[in-house]
Amino acid sequence: MTTAVTRPHTVTSPAYPTKGEPAMHLAYERKPLSERLKDAGCPGELVYNPTEGRQLVRMPDGEELTPGKAADRYRIPVL
Repeated sequence: MTTAVTRPHTVTSPAYPTKGEPAMHLAYERKPLSERLKDAGCPGELVYNPTEGRQLVRMPDGEELTPGKAADRYRIPVL
């Protein structure tokens, strides 16, 4: 696949690869949030709360956090 730079920060390329050229495929796999929390040192465990109908992170002191709030506390990017 060839690309031509016509102006600074402008890249033109064919919309579809021509015959014989490989198509570009980008993929990135990440660990689940529960594993990333453990790797960051979060002492809590992921539990299901049936009254709220969702997963929560239960800390050793009994505090329950949403996975997003736990990720914020341990500075883990969610997306």
